[in-house]
Amino acid sequence: MTILFPIAPLYPFLYPIRVLLRLSDIPILYEDSDILVLNKPAGISVIPERYEEGDTSLLELLSQGRDFNVSGPSIQANDEEEQESSLGGVTAPAMREAMRECSSLRPVHRIDKGTSGVILFAKTDEAFRALGLQFQERTLTKIYHALVVGRPNWAKQTCEEPLLVDGDRRHRTIVHRDGKPSITWFKVLVTFRGFTLMEARPRTGRTHQIRAHLSYLGHPIVGDELYGGGEGLYLSSFKRDYKGQKLHAVGNLRIGDARSAGQKGYTDRSRAETHREKPLIGRLALHALSLEVLHPRTGETLRFEAPYPKDFSVALKQLRKYG
Repeated sequence: MTILFPIAPLYPFLYPIRVLLRLSDIPILYEDSDILVLNKPAGISVIPERYEEGDTSLLELLSQGRDFNVSGPSIQANDEEEQESSLGGVTAPAMREAMRECSSLRPVHRIDKGTSGVILFAKTDEAFRALGLQFQERTLTKIYHALVVGRPNWAKQTCEEPLLVDGDRRHRTIVHRDGKPSITWFKVLVTFRGFTLMEARPRTGRTHQIRAHLSYLGHPIVGDELYGGGEGLYLSSFKRDYKGQKLHAVGNLRIGDARSAGQKGYTDRSRAETHREKPLIGRLALHALSLEVLHPRTGETLRFEAPYPKDFSVALKQLRKYG
């Protein structure tokens, strides 16, 4: 049985089509009797979102053990990724069956809908409590990679600005004196022409913490329209001899190349937009790369790492080539 997954596209003007999201499209990084670790695709929320009623979440998808049609970019797993666990050989069909039997599955943490990468679920109450305590006491390590706008004049930075969640009319997390203490460590990994690959290690867990801190530092994440990062990463924005069609948004303003749109006869706005330049990555360019925790039952140190999704890899490849 195929069920429509009622999720709005992250960028509806760029992604009007619907694609099938299967459980087999979600790579399993690790699974045992206590925990399940997945490489979450971008475009699906971990749990139902307060401001996006009607969208089906990853938790619901797993619990129901069904396939869904999904709108939005970067939904399918990288073709090169194996559908088998790197630890234990758990296959996607086996996960589907396990999810049908596991009504107590609970996410231990959350990452944003537009973010890809490592997400950890607990299968038992004991595992949920033990892992939750590690998050609360900040004894674990989370590493994110982000493509950001601009080139920082620093190699490392610790941002300790207090953050107020839902601090304005757009429901953004903002730097505010009445906010909660928040700490994020940043490190520049690679710089390109106008962009930077950044590592982020949040020491606290505020909503949108990395996004808000990077925006405050003047380097919003590529594709983060809410915090000033524009629609996405376009080849024309860094390739010097780019000769293709240019029609995309910069910040919150949608602009077009008048010559390429007008001289070719695209006087009608909707027709011109069908010939717009497609982004290399058209969503929040943030990836939850790794998570290191103590196993909730054995106490063993486990480190899970999620390979970049295809759009993130393609964006970096083009930046290395032309940027």
